[in-house]
Formats: sequence, structure tokens, C-alpha cells
Amino acid sequence: LERHRSWPLLSGNVTAFRQSGGNRASSDIVAGPLWWGDEPAIEQLAADRGLFDVILCCEVVYQQPAEVLDALRRTLEALLLRPGGKVVFAYQ
Repeated sequence: LERHRSWPLLSGNVTAFRQSGGNRASSDIVAGPLWWGDEPAIEQLAADRGLFDVILCCEVVYQQPAEVLDALRRTLEALLLRPGGKVVFAYQ
């Protein structure tokens, strides 16, 4: 699992952006761990933060079994604002 190694870096980047003054919307930036397909956690996130207009996914689809990709799809469908929401997949 990469989550345990990447989370401190991601969390630190969000904190640094907020402290730099970023922009007025910097308080809206959220980064956090979420297991794909964890319906109670997904529902709680949606209740706490609402739906997301942008979801950034990086290095998430490489060599994943079909059931993992299906869990990712369900998670994105549950959290993405529609119409107009965007999912961005980045690789490297």
C-alpha cells in the first residue's frame, strides 16, 4: 500500500498551500485517505463536504484488478458533482 507513504506528503502540500496564502478558495481544498468502495466513509464524506466539482486521481489505475477499478468507479460516481464535475487522471 502506498497510502501510508504518500499521505504525509499530500497532507503537507495542502497545508503549505494554505499557509502560502494560495487564494480565497484554498480552504476548500481537501486531501484525505479514502478506501474505494467504502460506502459508509463515502456517505460520510459527502455529508460532511458535499459533492466535489473536481476529483484528482494520480497513479490509481495501474495494474488494478477489475473489482478494484469497479470500487473506484462507484466511489467517483458517489462523490462527483453532476452536471459539470470533472475527474482528472494523472499518470507519472
